[in-house]
Amino acid sequence: MVWLNLATGAFAGSLNAWGLATGDGVVAVMPFASVDGEGEFSQMYAAIGAGDRFDLNVGAGTQVAWSGGSASTLELLPRVFVADSLGLGAHVLWTPGVDEVVVGPEVHGEWSLGLFTFGANVGWLASVGPASALGDGWAVFAPELHLSDRMSVFCEVDPTVPLAGGRSEVTFVPGVGASFDAEGAHSASLGVGVLPGPSAGWNVGLAWTSTFSMGRRSPTIVAEDDTEAAPASP
Repeated sequence: MVWLNLATGAFAGSLNAWGLATGDGVVAVMPFASVDGEGEFSQMYAAIGAGDRFDLNVGAGTQVAWSGGSASTLELLPRVFVADSLGLGAHVLWTPGVDEVVVGPEVHGEWSLGLFTFGANVGWLASVGPASALGDGWAVFAPELHLSDRMSVFCEVDPTVPLAGGRSEVTFVPGVGASFDAEGAHSASLGVGVLPGPSAGWNVGLAWTSTFSMGRRSPTIVAEDDTEAAPASP
């Protein structure tokens, strides 16, 4: 069973949906861990924002099976935001020792109205190499209700569609998100993935996000003294 494990954005939110742009001069650190009936998966992402419309995400992860064996993955995901709430990305994943890479385009969006936020990611991942394959289309739809400024609940609907044929699957991920400071710089999301049907399974995932400003400062504006000098005494 393959679970799609993705990091959260910069603020408390759903477990698997990528959120809005990281922000100009902002660095984000995003560890992620999950366990299921077959093993555990851990991932570390780092992101840096360059301007308000571009960020670069890099990741390294390890998957360990309870029955023995492990695999590592390296990831690269640059994103360009064509609007404040809509970004385009190109995802590249590589497993060391494997003669192929997994690549694909992605669209990331997030919209808010009052206490509600809706996140949506849609993408396609295909294998490129000696054993190239069409891969899977996938999506994360994440409605979220904010209970307060620092707490929310969500329920993701995450479909996966094999493009070369096969059975499509939908994973449901209810969970909670929490922010630990007023600015939302440090947050966590906890979710339980439930996959019904013939391939029934489960996983529990925890994601943490911490963001840090690179200390860019606005230029200091010095007001000119417009007081006229008094004329000299005769």
